[in-house]
Amino acid sequence: MTNRTRKKLIFACMGGAILLAGTFFNGCRVDPKVLPETTSEQVKFYIPDGFPQPVYTFAGNEVTLAGFTLGRKLFYDPRLSADNTISCGFCHQAPASFANANHALSHGIGGQFGRRNAPVLVNLAWNQSFMWDGGINHIENQPPAPIQNPVEMGETMSNVILKLSAVPSYHDDFKAAFGDDSITTQR
Repeated sequence: MTNRTRKKLIFACMGGAILLAGTFFNGCRVDPKVLPETTSEQVKFYIPDGFPQPVYTFAGNEVTLAGFTLGRKLFYDPRLSADNTISCGFCHQAPASFANANHALSHGIGGQFGRRNAPVLVNLAWNQSFMWDGGINHIENQPPAPIQNPVEMGETMSNVILKLSAVPSYHDDFKAAFGDDSITTQR
C-alpha cells in the first residue's frame, strides 16, 4: 500500500468517524417536535371531513387535557405489568403508528413472545371490535385484556389498582381527570 493510498484511507475513516459521531450526538438530543407541551386544543376530538360518525361517541368520557395526560401516563407506565417492566407503549410504539415495528411477535414479561404483534392504535373510535381476532367489542373493555394476559403483561387488575394507589401523583391525576381521586378499573 502506498503512502498516498494510506492517507486516503485514513481521511476516509476519519470522515466516516466524524459523520458517525455527528449522527450519534445529534440523535441523542431532545427533539422538541417529539416532546411537545400539550394543550387543550390539541386533545379535542374532531371528525375529519369525509369521515363517518365514529362508533365510540365519548358519551360519559369527555376528551379533556387532564384525561389525556392521565391516559398517556398510564400508557407508558410499566407498573401495569406483573414484573413492572412492560408498559402499553413498550409494544405500541409511537413512531410505528403505535404498532410494533421491531418484531414479528410482541414481547411480554419475562421475555416471552406473544402469538401476534401489537396492532396499530389509530382511529380506534371508528372500530367495532378490538384485538386481532375481534374478541373484544367495546373500546373501554380492551385495556384489561393485555394487562391480564399471562404472556403480555401478566398482571391482575386488583394489583394494578393497588400499585397505582400507592403512587401519590396518581391520586392527583385521577382527581384532575374525573373530579375525585378514586382509582378504579373502569377509569
